[in-house]
Amino acid sequence: PPHRLTGTLRIAAPERRWWNGAVPWCDECNRYLSPSTVRSDGSCPSCDRLVAPGGARQAGEANVDDDADALDPLPWHFKLLVGAIALYLGYRAYQGVEWIVGLL
Repeated sequence: PPHRLTGTLRIAAPERRWWNGAVPWCDECNRYLSPSTVRSDGSCPSCDRLVAPGGARQAGEANVDDDADALDPLPWHFKLLVGAIALYLGYRAYQGVEWIVGLL
C-alpha cells in the first residue's frame, strides 16, 4: 500500500556555520587535519595527497577574517548572574571579616 502522510510536517534544519569554519579533510587518511599542518601546496603531511583546503592556512599566519573572531554580546541574564554572585561573595567576605574581628 502507498505511504500516507500522518499530518506531521518535517522542516529541514537551518544550515549552521561552525565557529572555526571548514576543516581540512584527507580522504586517503580518513581524518581531519589541523589547518596549520596542511602543506603550502595543499597536500597531506602523511600521504602527500591533495586535501580539501577548508580553513587551512600557513603555520603562524594570522587569521584575516575579523568576522570569525568577533564574539557575540553577553546575554542580560548572564550579566545579572555575575552581578548577583559578586554581591553575594562580597557580603560573605564582609561576614568573614566581621567574624574574625569578633574573635580578636
